[in-house]
Amino acid sequence: MYLKRTDEVENLRQEVEKLTMQLSAAYHEKEKTAYGALCEITGSQADKVILESALEETKSNQRLTVSKFKKMETEARSEVEDLLGELPTSRENRRKLMAEHGKALKLLESCKSSERKLKTLVNDLELKLVISEYERQQVSVQSNNMKVQQLKIENLQDDILALRDEHVTITAGKEEL
Repeated sequence: MYLKRTDEVENLRQEVEKLTMQLSAAYHEKEKTAYGALCEITGSQADKVILESALEETKSNQRLTVSKFKKMETEARSEVEDLLGELPTSRENRRKLMAEHGKALKLLESCKSSERKLKTLVNDLELKLVISEYERQQVSVQSNNMKVQQLKIENLQDDILALRDEHVTITAGKEEL
């Protein structure tokens, strides 16, 4: 019985040893799983911190962007309002400029017409000048011809006087004879 008990004890011891090994293996497996889970939790917490930091930075950037956008929107609205305020004045100025442009075109046409008339007048005056110059030359030629004729007449008058004197002299000499 002792032997039987020794065998039983041996079997129990082996079974205890086997159970101990199983418990030890299960414990190590559990520890390994727990360590893996702990590492995963730690990594997840680190990722969470990084993501929270990135989220906070993104929110901050979003607030800054929204603030800049609102400022730009306010400036754009102000600029649009200013431009809308200037629009009636610009339209009035444009209307005035168009009216002045129309007047300038009419004045330009008037100037062109006057220039054409002036050119015609200048051409007429140049023609009259040429005609007057021609007539002056003709008068000068006639004047020179008249001077020559007058000289001839004076010479002939002198000749006539000389012939009269001679005729008187001859007639007086004939009467004496």
